[in-house]
Amino acid sequence: MFGYRVFFLIAVGRISGEKMADALLQNAYIMYKGHEHKRHIKTDTCEGEMWTSFESVALESITGIRFSARLESDLGNIRYEFILRDRDIEELESLEEGAWDGYDQDGNPVRGEPRPSPIRDITRSHRNN
Repeated sequence: MFGYRVFFLIAVGRISGEKMADALLQNAYIMYKGHEHKRHIKTDTCEGEMWTSFESVALESITGIRFSARLESDLGNIRYEFILRDRDIEELESLEEGAWDGYDQDGNPVRGEPRPSPIRDITRSHRNN
């Protein structure tokens, strides 16, 4: 796997880029591993809550756990809902690097720049505990 597999259902507000996506992925991973239903998020650019009921939802042929977040930032309020598949969360543990792939305004795939996995340090600390 190279591009992270996060399927956004809703993204409302000014999205603050890859750092925000990294924070959502990190916190979803921690919540999944710790069976946490709610988590406070605070980054350099925003603060808010993230939650899940661990319900499985489907988006066409994609089925996974729904995560939701409401955040406040300098750019205004942001709301996210996204799906992570169980198997993709587990694959993240072995991933050293990846990218936030996406689509341009015409619907053409765009490959993100490779960079260290946002959960790499989290998985290492879990292995050491």
